[in-house]
Amino acid sequence: MQTRNRKVRTMTRQHLPPQIKKIEITDRKAGKTIVRYQLRVDGGVNPTSGQRQQVKRRYTTEREARDALAAIAGQATLGTFVAKAALTVETACADYVAGRHNLRESARAKLEYDLGPLRERFGTLPVQRLTKADLDALVADLGAGGSRTAKGRTRRAWSAVSVNKAIDAWAIMLDDAHQQGLVTRNVAKYVAHVPVK
Repeated sequence: MQTRNRKVRTMTRQHLPPQIKKIEITDRKAGKTIVRYQLRVDGGVNPTSGQRQQVKRRYTTEREARDALAAIAGQATLGTFVAKAALTVETACADYVAGRHNLRESARAKLEYDLGPLRERFGTLPVQRLTKADLDALVADLGAGGSRTAKGRTRRAWSAVSVNKAIDAWAIMLDDAHQQGLVTRNVAKYVAHVPVK
């Protein structure tokens, strides 16, 4: 009877999909061997290189690996998967401004001005790691004044109209990055405008 129960347990146990491998790695800090689930899956075509991309990630649990496999495979099928990239906020802004060929000189200068605080504060941050909380803090600082410019000057408080124009510029830039498949979502789209008196 016990043998039969063991067989039933073995047969009902789910096998890992071929994209997930159970591995053992050494945790140097703890000095012991730990189990991880390594996922390797096709992420579709990379929008930058035009070549197919392999996604390789490790997860603590089998459930996390299975959920990631389902999410990445679905996004790859739809062509919406965004691979991790080191593209910085500065580079994303510079590329966006350079691509606006239809702007007059005055409009280009205004766009540069509106993107300036974003580039100064978060220029070296990977654009994929930019959060709504980051932008909300920047909005508050622009409204209060006292932040530093790239030239080291103390910035005066911006009016609500100026802050809202900057928010719009950030949202348009990030929307362009989203359409290119460089970010998963446009976080600036959820930043509330400052009320105008």
